[in-house]
Amino acid sequence: TLEFIKNISYFMILESIIFFTIPDSLNIFRSDFEAGYRFVSLLTPGYSFTGLFIVLGYTIHLHLGSLKSKQKIFLIFLFFGFAIIQTKDRASILTFMLINLFVLYKSSSSKDLFLSFFKKITFVVKLILMLSIIYFSMTSFVDRKNILSITSPMDRYMLFVRGLSITKEILPIGAGPGSQVRLMYNSAIPFDEEIYNIAFMGESVNDVIDSFKDDSRKRMASNLTMSPHNTYLDYTISLGVVGILISLFILFVQFKSFFLLMINRGGGAYFLEAMFASSFIILMNLSFINSMWLFIIMYRAYKINDLQSNKLYES
Repeated sequence: TLEFIKNISYFMILESIIFFTIPDSLNIFRSDFEAGYRFVSLLTPGYSFTGLFIVLGYTIHLHLGSLKSKQKIFLIFLFFGFAIIQTKDRASILTFMLINLFVLYKSSSSKDLFLSFFKKITFVVKLILMLSIIYFSMTSFVDRKNILSITSPMDRYMLFVRGLSITKEILPIGAGPGSQVRLMYNSAIPFDEEIYNIAFMGESVNDVIDSFKDDSRKRMASNLTMSPHNTYLDYTISLGVVGILISLFILFVQFKSFFLLMINRGGGAYFLEAMFASSFIILMNLSFINSMWLFIIMYRAYKINDLQSNKLYES
């Protein structure tokens, strides 16, 4: 199954190269105007799912790769990075960057003091190079001029706070599968304006929040449907207490992976741990409740690797 996901990501890299080279009038990999003319694989329903498969495929490639292939990690980074930048999905790009940050951190560790210092310097240089490549690629390839704008984060913030309000109203049993889309702008649940403003963020940020409040009031009046753009809220709104427990388990796996990465534990599963630790970003900003089977496959591979490592240690 891991090989299958990895091969899908290879195919998406090829698609992204075609997307970048052919004219817009002939481009079948291009999303519509509303989505911002992003790269969308023929195998997925949208750019965010394309980004998810590329992130998982990159992780699997590193996890299953031979020592020789891992030595070519920079070249692999360029290919996968090129493909994920074409999606213009900031959550996927940031997740991809964090995975590489963790991988670089692990590669910089050493018990030898001099070698450790040398590797730390190399880590900083590689990190600066990686961030530079990502940033300049985004500004060159991406036609969205507001790539560093706070508008999108503020939109996610508004949806997150609204989702928490809905969760509080529908506890303990939840509102049922699919309700998270129907209830986000449903006038049956009051829109509490007071809880949105952030005093310490300053006037400019709160002006953006006020504009989103106006948009939210208009949407509430027409009962428009809207995804919470948050996988944790997908579970809590639709399943109530059960959804909260599922979200807490996901968060436990993510923070445990982060902890294991930071304590510099040995073993061959740190690529998977890097993915789980970084997945907080993508699950916090996108709705993947229908794609959690992919993370279950990754978690199963992680547990199998852990079991095999324990057996080798005991022997």
